[in-house]
This record gives sequence, structure tokens and C-alpha cells, in this order.
Amino acid sequence: MNTITDNSLMLQVKAGQLDKLGLLYERHKHKLFGFFFKMNADRQLSEDLVHTLFERILKYRESFSDKAHFVAWIHRMAINVNNDHYRKNGKMRANSDVEILVNKESSYDTVEVKINATEQQQQLQKALNTLEKEKKELLVLSKYQGLKCSQIGQLMDLSEGAVRVKIHRALKDLKTAFLKLENE
Repeated sequence: MNTITDNSLMLQVKAGQLDKLGLLYERHKHKLFGFFFKMNADRQLSEDLVHTLFERILKYRESFSDKAHFVAWIHRMAINVNNDHYRKNGKMRANSDVEILVNKESSYDTVEVKINATEQQQQLQKALNTLEKEKKELLVLSKYQGLKCSQIGQLMDLSEGAVRVKIHRALKDLKTAFLKLENE
């Protein structure tokens, strides 16, 4: 089966075939929800921001270049949507309703193991939320969204090497924050 690339679909959207945006939405809604959820720890807000992002994609479709990589372009827009939301609505709120979901399809030996895994994920989310905005974005994009350093470099206007160094430092800070929370 011949699958149309994201770039091809976006170029069709840019050319006026707006129905193709639905295909892009179906392909990317879950990953984008994951991005917003990792950034905000709020399910409803994350869903709203995904919809806002696709409205913005439609509005600014002319800015997409045939030389651009769609995944990098859409994540740049996602970062902007997230930043705009907090610019309009005030600072990011504290992580009061962290909803870390344990993969329901995973099989755990005991309830205790499942509880421990959930607690560790919650601690990790809390540690992630203590990081500076740029470090948090880097980790979410690289570790949770699976973007390559070259793609992140395009998003943040950094060299690939600089991205690697910043991710390494962010991971180091995350580890420190995680261990600090565990010892509290």
C-alpha cells in the first residue's frame, strides 16, 4: 500500500485540499496530545490545545515550506500554541492534577508492582515539571515524542550538537530533581 507522506499531505492542504488536514489530524493527534499532556499534566487542556494547534495549522498553512519537515514544523507550532496559552492565561500551574496513565495493556505480576510503577511515573512527572521550560521541552520532544536531535535543532534554531549537549544536561537535572523528590 502506498502511503502519502505528511509533507505531501500538508502541501495538498496548503494548495486548498483542506480535507487532507483530517488525515494529518488522525495521524498525529495522539502524539500531540502526549506532548501537551507532558508539558501541562492536564487532560482537558491538552485536548483543547491539540484542537487549537490544528486550527492554527489551517490558518497558517501558507507558511509551510516544501523544504520543511512536517513533524518538526508541527512541533514548533505546538510549542508556540503552548507558550501562547500560558502567555494569555498566566503562569503554568503547579502539577496539582497529575494524571499519569499506566499502559493498561502491560501485564503486571502484582498490584504492588503496578502501584510502584504509577508512583515512579508520578515522581518523574513532578521532577519534569520542576525543570526550566526549555529543558522540559527538550526532554518531551526527544524522549516522549521521539524527535531526532536534527529535528529539534530545526525547531529551536540550534545545531544538532548543541541539542545533544542540552538534552544531556536536562537529563542530568531531571535525575537530580527525581532523586531529590524520592528522598523527601
